[in-house]
Amino acid sequence: MMHQAKWFIDAAAAAGVQHFVHLTADPPRSTFVQHIAWHELIDNYIEMKLPSKGTFLQPGFFTENLVSYNGRSRVNGGELSVMGVPGSVLPFISCEDIGEVAASCLLDPDRHAGKSYRLFAEARSIEDAVSTISSTIGLTPLTVKYVTPQDIYNEALALDAQDGGRLAYFASLRHNLQDATELTARARKAPGGKVFVPPVYPEVIREIIGRPPLTVVQWAVRNRRYFKL
Repeated sequence: MMHQAKWFIDAAAAAGVQHFVHLTADPPRSTFVQHIAWHELIDNYIEMKLPSKGTFLQPGFFTENLVSYNGRSRVNGGELSVMGVPGSVLPFISCEDIGEVAASCLLDPDRHAGKSYRLFAEARSIEDAVSTISSTIGLTPLTVKYVTPQDIYNEALALDAQDGGRLAYFASLRHNLQDATELTARARKAPGGKVFVPPVYPEVIREIIGRPPLTVVQWAVRNRRYFKL
């Protein structure tokens, strides 16, 4: 990931590119999470090679990760195999919205160059999102089966044991999600403990693309094809 990104940015700068949109990672930055640090280094390199010409999109949890991840479907009958932290609340965002935001930014560099946007549309737990999808499209309740980062790492290893970048990414996720799972569990067990609910910024997305971002309900209606049981 790092060397490919460097080569691509170098080529863009050499070609005289005046605006560069990067789908990066959501804050917080300067953490000890390997794949977040990769994005931070790439962002910094864009700023060095193309000063004030970058737009940085910081997405939340892709809604599509509920149904497809690591190159394979996660829908098996009425069960969704999802990698995540049970009980945690995530800032959902659809890939459709991310793509439209990116296109809008590319079409208007004078407005968007030099800016960063947090693409957080709606805060839900995975369990709540799946329940909402189930009721929206009128299915027998879908269930969530949590898969571990180690499971996903093993999948990636089986797909291509020579793909070092993919394996390094999932190794990073493995350590990060294990820590997040422990923190969430402790928060729920503490007296009066509450799970952190992230802020969301639907107005940021609406300002860029001229419409509100898709809610989980709207996403379910548009993507019911994933759930043909």
